[in-house]
Amino acid sequence: MQTLNFETLYQNNFFLDFLDRKTQTQKFFNASFNSKEDFQKTLLAKENEEFLREELVAGLLVENKNLNASPKTLQNIELLAQNNTFAVVTGQQAGIFCGPLYTFYKTLTSVKLCEQLKIWFPEKNFVPVFWMETEDHDFNEVSKNYFLNQQGQLFEANYTEQPKTKIPVGNLIFTQKIDELAEEIFAKLGTTEFSEELKKIVSESYTKGNTFAESFGRFLHKTLGKFGVITINPHNSFWKEVAGVFFETAIQKNFEISKALFETAKELEKEGYKPQLNLPFENANLFLLLEGERRKLVREKE
Repeated sequence: MQTLNFETLYQNNFFLDFLDRKTQTQKFFNASFNSKEDFQKTLLAKENEEFLREELVAGLLVENKNLNASPKTLQNIELLAQNNTFAVVTGQQAGIFCGPLYTFYKTLTSVKLCEQLKIWFPEKNFVPVFWMETEDHDFNEVSKNYFLNQQGQLFEANYTEQPKTKIPVGNLIFTQKIDELAEEIFAKLGTTEFSEELKKIVSESYTKGNTFAESFGRFLHKTLGKFGVITINPHNSFWKEVAGVFFETAIQKNFEISKALFETAKELEKEGYKPQLNLPFENANLFLLLEGERRKLVREKE
C-alpha cells in the first residue's frame, strides 16, 4: 500500500502546520485532535454542556425515516437521547450524484473515528453524522461532477436546469434532465459487476421530482447506510425553530462576532497565513430567506 504525504495533496500551510501541531496554530483552536488524551479533554468539556437531545432525536428520526434510513441509522439516532452519546460530524454541499469523491471519504472517516473512539472509551457511544449543506445558493458548485470513462479519461457531467433566482439548492426540484444525465454517464462508464446495482441506487435517488436535498440524502443512505450514518438537512424549518436562541444571540452580538472574526483574520496574517475568507466587516454573517430567495444580510450600524 502506498502512503501519500498530505503536502503532496493539500497546499494550505495553516492546515499542514495544524497537523504538525506547530505552536503558532494551536491558539486558534480550543481543542486538539491528535491523540487519545486530546479527545478525552474534548469529551469532558462536552459532557458539561447541555443539549436539546429530545428535540434532536425527534427531528432526526423524521428526516432520516423519510430518506429510508437503515435500522442501524435509526438506532444511532435513538442513542443520541443518552448523555453518554457523542456525534462525530462531517458534511458537504448537496451536489449531484453526491458530489466529489471526498464526500465518501469524509463520511467514512467519521465512521472510522467513531469506531476508534469506541475502542478508547467503551463506556460511551459515538455516532457518525453528515451535515447536508442544502442552503447554499451557488448552483454552479453543485450542478456538475466528474467521472472517468472506459479509457480512463476525465469527463464532466453537468445538470443545466439552473434556477432563475438564488434559491437554496437543496430546494431545487430535478426535471427529466437528471434521468437523462444519469443515462449519459453510465453509457460512458461502461459495464462492470457493480453497474446494475449502482444504476438502481441512482435511479431511486436522483430522479425527476426529487429535490437536490432528497436525492443527496437518499443516495448517501443507500450507499453508506449500513454504517449507521445519520443525515441532517439544516434547511428544515424544524431546526430553525430549535436553533432560535442561537440566531437571537447571533443578531444581538453581531458586532462582537464580526469584530472577533476580523481580529482573528489579522492574527492569521500576522503568523504568515492567508485567511480563507476576507469578508467585509459590515457582513452580518447571516442570510434571510425572502420570497424563496436567499439574501445576504449586511449590518448598517453598530
